Amino acid sequence: MIDSVNFNWKRARAFYMVSLCLYLTLIVTFSNSFSLKNILFTSYSPSNQILEEELIGSSIYLIDIDRILSLYLADPNIEYVTVNKLYPDTLEVTVNKYETLALVVDYRAADPKYYKLYKNSRLVPVEQSERGSFGESFNSLSVINGPLDSNVYGEFVNYFMLLKGTDNSIVTNFTLNGLDLTGTVDSIEVNFTKPENLGKKASAVYRRMQEPCPSMAYSLDIDETTGEVVVVCDI
Repeated sequence: MIDSVNFNWKRARAFYMVSLCLYLTLIVTFSNSFSLKNILFTSYSPSNQILEEELIGSSIYLIDIDRILSLYLADPNIEYVTVNKLYPDTLEVTVNKYETLALVVDYRAADPKYYKLYKNSRLVPVEQSERGSFGESFNSLSVINGPLDSNVYGEFVNYFMLLKGTDNSIVTNFTLNGLDLTGTVDSIEVNFTKPENLGKKASAVYRRMQEPCPSMAYSLDIDETTGEVVVVCDI
């Protein structure tokens, strides 16, 4: 009999403790003290306003971080996002956008199409209002004729990323006409021959910037036997 009473008392105490914990959790979760009042954004994004409209006033404990990440990463201009909860009532959203490696202008259609080239080899359309921000001192690629190989933009990414890591001041303006690739590198005329092995050709371009050809013009090609870049200065 005594054992039965002790068991019932322990069970009642356990039930009481669980109920108390649940009650306190609900109080904390839905307390006005933990209601979201501020969202700190590091940069502009159209998703900022959506986030404010949906989350301000809700419990900071119930905010779904994964959903916020999905909302921002649906924008192809955004590389990654970090979200931190600053208790009791603030959310910090850090948005990191892709750096534009080059402006790509496709002249193969009746009306030229403008794109930004990112390091993930993706082309993202340029808004009309953005076009003025790309001047002559910006890397560019003009596509005159095609079709293009599926990996062609990956080749240009290799080129721009390598030069960016060695000398970010070097500006290259490419012209791609079918399989023929030419360009100017800081006003020096360069015949890149084909849009292939552009990573290796970028290294040769950097070396040639240190030792320019007398004619300020040269051609680059790949030796089929050695796989090395061949530089021929124009006469």
